[in-house]
Amino acid sequence: MRAMLYYPFVQPPRDVLAQGVLYWDQMGSIVPKHYQLPDYLQQISDRGLYRPLSVDEYVSDVSLDRLVGEVEGLLTELPRGALALPRDPLTSATRLHYGKLPYELEFRLKNAGLLRDVATSYQASEALLGPLLTLLARAVADGERDPTIGWVCHTNVARAAAMAFEGASGTGAPAWRLKMGWIFKVPPPGTPLEELLDFRARYEDERIELLRAVDKLAVASGGLAAPDLLPQIAEELDYAMRQIDKAAKGRGLKLRKAASYGTLTAGVGAAATAAEAFGPVGAAASAGVFGVLGSLLLGATQTFVRPEVASPYNYLHRARAQFGD
Repeated sequence: MRAMLYYPFVQPPRDVLAQGVLYWDQMGSIVPKHYQLPDYLQQISDRGLYRPLSVDEYVSDVSLDRLVGEVEGLLTELPRGALALPRDPLTSATRLHYGKLPYELEFRLKNAGLLRDVATSYQASEALLGPLLTLLARAVADGERDPTIGWVCHTNVARAAAMAFEGASGTGAPAWRLKMGWIFKVPPPGTPLEELLDFRARYEDERIELLRAVDKLAVASGGLAAPDLLPQIAEELDYAMRQIDKAAKGRGLKLRKAASYGTLTAGVGAAATAAEAFGPVGAAASAGVFGVLGSLLLGATQTFVRPEVASPYNYLHRARAQFGD
């Protein structure tokens, strides 16, 4: 099961929510203790499509030690001025709900003067909270005990994703950043939730085929055989996309490309570079042979990911309108 883990906020932006409902097996977000879910998330949860995740259930003593070490490393990377407590009023970007972090980590940050108790929650600098909650999301994703579930971390905060997933040029594993929003299209803002749920129920087979094709792309990109596998994957991806578009058209549901990016590792544990993995298909892609996948490759930009990133693909999603947190 492929599940989307949204961070850093509790409540996903509209386009992220639509992608989760339409395409992913399940979605979740890290929820502090005693947090009251809004009605729309509770409705999705009641249908088994959303799961509130508590850190206490996913972060063990061993993973907590690792997380604390990563946070300590983060604090040395960030400029001291960026850690200063904000003088402005509390916003969603500077709010940390009570109980969202493991108690030991919360205690350490508070004692270090990096968290301010403002009666309803903690307040901290946006520069700290973004990457801090990204590291927390990774720890929760890695802490899933059910072997049938694989969490894919998904955010709309670019800085947070870069701090946690990307490494310095040449020092991490080579990767491509692809425009995954071209695959996981979403309806216009304001589309009723019931309409999304109805579409998912009617076209479950098409949804599964599309997610399976993307999963194959993510897994194949990590090995030397990527150039040989891409033509077959491209066929499957194009077919799955056409089926989704056909179904949407039949239901009168207009889908659009969302600003969603996937980072696919290339050659992890091997001598291949991203260029060696995808380079040989460049001519065919430019000729339009690979359809959607060709467009993805032509629009790809090279990046690097930290070697310890567990998931073969991570997502960055940029959205303007958000549900409040």
